[in-house]
Amino acid sequence: QKGSKGRGRPKSDSSTALIRSMHEIAPLSIMSSCESDNFRLMDESAAGSCPLCHSFMDRPLELKCGSTVCLKCCCERVEINDNRSCPICDSHDLSALTIKAPTETFCQLLGSVRVQCVTCSTVTTAKDATTHSCHSQYSCVSSPSRLSVRDILDRPMDSSLHPLEKRVTVHLLKRMMATSSSSIVTVPTQRRPLQLLQVPTPVVETARASTRTVKRRVQKVSELRDALGLSLADEVQALSKKKRAEELQGIGLPVQLPTDHSLAIKASLSMSWNKLRALRRWLKIFNISLASEYRQRKMAKDVVGEHMTAEMVPFFFPVDGGKEVEVKEAPFVYARNLIATLSDFLSSHHSSTQGLTWHNNTIPSDELWLKIGGDKGRGSFKLNLQLVNVLHPNSMKNTLLLAVYKAGDKRSNLHIAFDQFQEQVTEMDGMKWREWKTRLFLSGDYEFLCVLYGLSGASGRHCCLWCHITSGELSTPLAERGHKTPRTLASIKSDHENFVKAGENIKNAKHFNNCISSPFFSIPI
Repeated sequence: QKGSKGRGRPKSDSSTALIRSMHEIAPLSIMSSCESDNFRLMDESAAGSCPLCHSFMDRPLELKCGSTVCLKCCCERVEINDNRSCPICDSHDLSALTIKAPTETFCQLLGSVRVQCVTCSTVTTAKDATTHSCHSQYSCVSSPSRLSVRDILDRPMDSSLHPLEKRVTVHLLKRMMATSSSSIVTVPTQRRPLQLLQVPTPVVETARASTRTVKRRVQKVSELRDALGLSLADEVQALSKKKRAEELQGIGLPVQLPTDHSLAIKASLSMSWNKLRALRRWLKIFNISLASEYRQRKMAKDVVGEHMTAEMVPFFFPVDGGKEVEVKEAPFVYARNLIATLSDFLSSHHSSTQGLTWHNNTIPSDELWLKIGGDKGRGSFKLNLQLVNVLHPNSMKNTLLLAVYKAGDKRSNLHIAFDQFQEQVTEMDGMKWREWKTRLFLSGDYEFLCVLYGLSGASGRHCCLWCHITSGELSTPLAERGHKTPRTLASIKSDHENFVKAGENIKNAKHFNNCISSPFFSIPI
């Protein structure tokens, strides 16, 4: 029912009311505050020692968990730290219902605790300390008026603090912390100001403390780090390698690799998705996580584009730089549909402000010239297409990537990669796009063009790409030797057919104009 009493969690007391309740509950003091400052415990582990301040337990309070602490520590926790949780177990809150006075037996035991005077070293019990008479000039019992403010200021910096000085210092610091808006108190000096950070004395180890207590301690450390102008990275970097490894292993903090880094691992190691899954399971043992396969596939799709696809394909690789080869899988990215890719490429240029050009009628007005070329470098080979009908045909902006694979440019690898494009390239040559007709050319260095047209290269007798001249005739002037029979696409195919019929012996290639392979594409020289 609404408004029913006795249900739910009791309303927490205000700080002032709670402190007043604790003063009412706590028993009378065995020693006055001045006397407790003039005496120290003979054994800090005795029953009369407060587990928080390790001083004589003046006016003890028994908490819900059964622990006993002094009234001063409880008041400080509530008033200054604004913390109502139990200072010992941190499992319940301090309130008038969870605090009670200790038993009479405990109070009698407290009065029998042995203490020692800090001035004359006399040993007595806490109960008899009230009758102790010590005539030291610093005794606040016998002569409290002898230690004035001027006396405190005139004392040497290396002299020990009098108990009264300690009391005054603690009281002033508490007042400064109570009136400060942050947990850091700035104390002005004649030079640089001092910054004081209130750090409560831990009673429970962090490993056994509650989550709330751990968060408060981490916050204190963070405030101290900010006051010193340090970052967490600076703190970790300052550790030795061994200590840093131990701390990181103890934390067990997982390392999450970004999607692009995970995808780069797959590409650099030429790994299939199955092998990447095995690597993911192995790295998980060391708290290293790769990006999900879904995200990697999505990024790969975004990178290669709408018309591109990527897969692992077996290619030939030399063994230790020798003549022997081995077959390994390597990434291969290529356009699925060359016609659609080319149409999008041409549309983007025709709609741009740069537009198309025919280079002062060098190119027929009804044709679009396109050149297909190859580029090798950094362990990969790229097949690209460039539009000639622009002001800067060789720029990257006017270059369309058709395929790329991470292997060498040997004839066998080129066949593996580009044989699938033969029909599409033949269809591209002479295709109609809007009101223009396309015309394809092959471009590249001499070695690459020799491979594309099936020639043996510079070491052959008939090494020229354009005619059947021999290497010995190259030094003869043109006026003496005249023009030789030009090479054509048909002559290359015919010479290769005769080379195959003769047994494909590379030593006899000179008898067939060094045509040792069929052309990759049906594009005229």
